[in-house]
Amino acid sequence: MSIEIGIVGPHDLVDHVATTCEEQPGVRARRLDYDHEAQAPAIVEAHAGQVDAWLFTGIVPHTLAREADVLTRPAAFVDYTG
Repeated sequence: MSIEIGIVGPHDLVDHVATTCEEQPGVRARRLDYDHEAQAPAIVEAHAGQVDAWLFTGIVPHTLAREADVLTRPAAFVDYTG
């Protein structure tokens, strides 16, 4: 059994985060990059049925998706503070 995680953020961060996630056994990452954070809710809505959970590359896109009430799967964001 594998878990599909939707990674949402700018292209350069999405690739880095997805690579790290895919190092874990049974984890597949779906790379979903945007040009601007405001696109995050639409990306989540468009791909909601294709992932088991969401991982955002920062708090802003996570917050935008949460406030738009489009999160139907578990969701978190990468915390860069250590």
